[in-house]
Amino acid sequence: MNSNTEPEPGVTVFEFVFGEEVFLENLARQRSLSKWRWLSIVTKLAVGIGLVLLIYRAIRDGFSPAILLFGGLLVLLLASGKIDRWHSVRGLKRSPYYNEQLSLRLLEERIEITGSIADVSERWDAITRAVHFPDGLLLYQGPGIAKWLPFSTLASGSEESAVRLVKSKVARFETK
Repeated sequence: MNSNTEPEPGVTVFEFVFGEEVFLENLARQRSLSKWRWLSIVTKLAVGIGLVLLIYRAIRDGFSPAILLFGGLLVLLLASGKIDRWHSVRGLKRSPYYNEQLSLRLLEERIEITGSIADVSERWDAITRAVHFPDGLLLYQGPGIAKWLPFSTLASGSEESAVRLVKSKVARFETK
């Protein structure tokens, strides 16, 4: 598994830096597929409206501590996306794989991931679900672990060959 050798014909290779951009896109793709996504959005909207109404009532009644409390909660609610992003990236930056140049090869019998820190080989059985987006593939290993493979990082092979191979190897294949 050496990324410095020329890829064999028919092998699809993705090469990318595992940094903030790839990591955050991976999270966004996973979250976009969550069945709870809309419930979360509706809940945040309802809580936000409720807080605005509570702030209005506290202002009308002249109750300053409630204004500060509900206003602070509203600010936290509005900033929750930024806080989540900051917390996720903060955790990523602690990883030894942060900003690691990776080469991911899709082979007929396995997936190989090569970097300067580690080389990993996974059988296709480890991939429980695959989702094909117009601009890449999301490969799941269980419910919470996924690899985002944007087609823009293809070093060899084609989108069609990558999709065809993944579709033939993963029983739960979806197209979005």
